[in-house]
Amino acid sequence: MLKPSLVDEKQGSTVTISENLDVSNEFHINSTMARADGYNYVNIGQKLSTSNHMDVGSSGFDVDLFCCEANIGGNDYTQYGNFYVYKGAGAYNGDATFGANGQTINGSLYVEGDLNVTKSLKVTGSVYVTGTITGKDKIVCTASNIHEGAVLSKAGRDAKPQIPVSADAYVYYPEDFFMSNDTNVTTISDQYQAFYNGKNTKTFNTFASDPSYWNNVDYTLTELIDLTGTGAKTPVTSRYKLRITSSCTWASDLSFNDYGNGSRILVDVSDSSGDIVIRLQNGLNLGAEWSPVIVVRNRSTIIDTTTGDRKYNCYFVSDSGSAITLNGIDSVTGKSQHSGSSACNYSFKGLKVFDYDTYVRMFDSSVLNNTKGNPGLPQSGFVLNPTSVDVAGSYRPKNSSIIFLFGENTTLNATDQSFFQGSFYSPQAIVNIATSGLGGLVVTDSAGGIMTVQCCAVGVVIANSFGNANTAFYVYTKPSTTSVMQNAKGGKDDSAFGYTLDRYDHY
Repeated sequence: MLKPSLVDEKQGSTVTISENLDVSNEFHINSTMARADGYNYVNIGQKLSTSNHMDVGSSGFDVDLFCCEANIGGNDYTQYGNFYVYKGAGAYNGDATFGANGQTINGSLYVEGDLNVTKSLKVTGSVYVTGTITGKDKIVCTASNIHEGAVLSKAGRDAKPQIPVSADAYVYYPEDFFMSNDTNVTTISDQYQAFYNGKNTKTFNTFASDPSYWNNVDYTLTELIDLTGTGAKTPVTSRYKLRITSSCTWASDLSFNDYGNGSRILVDVSDSSGDIVIRLQNGLNLGAEWSPVIVVRNRSTIIDTTTGDRKYNCYFVSDSGSAITLNGIDSVTGKSQHSGSSACNYSFKGLKVFDYDTYVRMFDSSVLNNTKGNPGLPQSGFVLNPTSVDVAGSYRPKNSSIIFLFGENTTLNATDQSFFQGSFYSPQAIVNIATSGLGGLVVTDSAGGIMTVQCCAVGVVIANSFGNANTAFYVYTKPSTTSVMQNAKGGKDDSAFGYTLDRYDHY
């Protein structure tokens, strides 16, 4: 979560993780802003656990870390900055265990509970522990700087930052959007339930094999588009192996042997189609030899000319079944309760999902005129602008109308250069985007500063567990205000989804 200082832009950068951070792969947290005063920090709402290699900060670029419990293991832990373990709510007593094969804190360690050191721990500053220290002989630090039974001031640099967004603020879940009859909650339950009551048996293969849809096979689209932002429109042609024009299931019956690697599939949302809901058949597994490219075009009525929000949206939903029971709002937690959601598993290698208006600007005609093949790197001169202001020479996408809704106990594993331009609302699901993503993407900030990055996702990801195994970027953009995602907190609420990006030296 990118969050520049809201007080003074000259202050540093923060990363906020509202609950647990479990580091099972090599993990690095750095800032390009030189600080030694605590303005660069990582704020973990609950527990930090490491079982591999983790680096925090670098020489001259301190990053302080706050959590409520720590269990440091694995191969190595190296930090430039202070490490704070303060008591939290419930069972989080501010305890810390350090047992990695090589662990150094170039700064000071503060523990409000008990400290247990099982392997050598080097601390260049001081150690302050309110409770007891076990394994004090394993702490490599000036003896006079180790303080047991200390009283922590929690003032100045040592004050624990506040979590600005509640982890428990959500009222409705994907299951509510799937099954509720309340139009104030959802607009897609009829489409979802049609997959299970026999009213919608269409699959991607229906559009490929049914003669009534043959005009959607090997589909060519030519549209006048303002590519420069000046109002002058140019005809742009793009070609697709298949065009989807209504809700259906993406099932394993579509033969990619006939389509080849990198097949382009256009999902075409319009006023006549309404919301297009695509159910992902449970167990859908696509290898790297297929690597399909999904392009979502939305030409339904524009509701807001500023945000570009349109009347209808495109939803990719889990195959969570029709046995879901909605049990009402819990009087204590204020959350909607449900049961009976079926677990789903998905594995995609090389899957790419684009918004059409970005796709036709990001790639040149040599890519757009192909119905298959790896689209490769964005064309020279394309600059993506994810900020809320226009920047000359860049393209600023409108709010995303591509929404992924995954129910309870759903797991998504996306690898091998997969890329998603869309938003995930999956608060009880596991989303693993372990991929190097789209390479060579040039991104601007609001002041016109640019970076060239590897990017896995453009949108927002809300998940019970979010995993990665790479150093690719995740670029934040808002979801459409007409999507059901805006009802997650019980009403339309933009604050649910993130922060405004000011510049790229805050990360």
